Amino acid sequence: MTFTPKLVALDIDGTLLVNSPDTGQVEELITEPVVAAVNRAYDAGAHIVLATGRSTFGITRIWELLGLPRNGERTISVASNGSVTFRYPPVEVRSTETFDARKIVLMLLEEVPNAAVAVEEVGVGYRLNRPFPDGEISGEMVLQSVEELVAAPVTRVIIRDPHSSEEEFLALAEKLGLQGTNYFIGWTAWLDIAPEGISKASALADIAAELGVDRADVLAIGDGRNDSEMLQWAGRGVAMGQSPLEVQEAADDVTETVANDGVAFELSRWFPVVETPDRATGDVVRRFVATLEARDWTAWAALLHEDVVYELPQTRERVRGRDTFLRFNQEFPGDWHLRAKRVVADGEHGVLWLGARVGDSGEGDAVAFLTVVDGLVTEVVEFWPEGYEPPPGREHLTERW
Repeated sequence: MTFTPKLVALDIDGTLLVNSPDTGQVEELITEPVVAAVNRAYDAGAHIVLATGRSTFGITRIWELLGLPRNGERTISVASNGSVTFRYPPVEVRSTETFDARKIVLMLLEEVPNAAVAVEEVGVGYRLNRPFPDGEISGEMVLQSVEELVAAPVTRVIIRDPHSSEEEFLALAEKLGLQGTNYFIGWTAWLDIAPEGISKASALADIAAELGVDRADVLAIGDGRNDSEMLQWAGRGVAMGQSPLEVQEAADDVTETVANDGVAFELSRWFPVVETPDRATGDVVRRFVATLEARDWTAWAALLHEDVVYELPQTRERVRGRDTFLRFNQEFPGDWHLRAKRVVADGEHGVLWLGARVGDSGEGDAVAFLTVVDGLVTEVVEFWPEGYEPPPGREHLTERW
């Protein structure tokens, strides 16, 4: 297949970020293979567009996790299932689409009188009649009566009933018809209502026209019912492996699940990894973190030179040798976890932005500088935001200077 995507449209939740099977909520974490694949597409000249049901303030953090855009450039995002588009950075609203939601909201509340209703305030948050379950929507929240919520045209309405099921909401939407709107059923009893004719697909068509990209040159990847139109519209629409059957049927192809880095799998078809000294060093650095997080001590030790040196300048500690460095980590106390937030490589040198946490504590940041020679780590120098005294119990593994 001869295909070179000029625009890559990516859903966020369930596509870039993993959803919890129990709550449907996501962890704000994008795996390193996915970050690397998206950046390869960007470096190859493809326009990267995030297309999501999230509001504006829920999208900017995802650009930061991707490390995009770079070099003073700006991106365009599709928010609120197509009702809003904006440029970033900084956030500059590019377009909004509104509709009169009064009739349909009152009709829905006759069927589910205890439902929570939220209308979007673009770039601010939501006005709502009662609180939503924790973590489901974000931004500034203002409680109002239903009449106040729908007194003026809005870009988006969310109907949420924690006591109903996804199947019940599907049946309700079919029963009512919801004429004059475009609607999407979420992962549970969540109904997202947009203006008629507005979707991720309509917003992407407008963006592609501005960028001079033909529809045939668009690659779109998503997992939810609100992605179906986008997948059908794009020159190549790809559903995530865990998508509902109707979403997969709307797509041209199905990739791996989000848990198996489906976005990276698909993007690598069109933007393959090119082995260079920098790439090889970056891969070693990523494996260094991944195997350490997995406590795969055999694989981790295989990445180390036998004379590796590990230094912590803030505590003036130095660890010499692979075996000692291995014991240092095996004996490190607590339920610690690490992730590579960003890796930059140049020849034999790699810089790692590291996220670290212990137990339920919040994640802290560190920066490590690694030297890689012939595929083996020979030196690691690690810095934390603040100086600290070395904890007791590791004197037998370190030397001080």
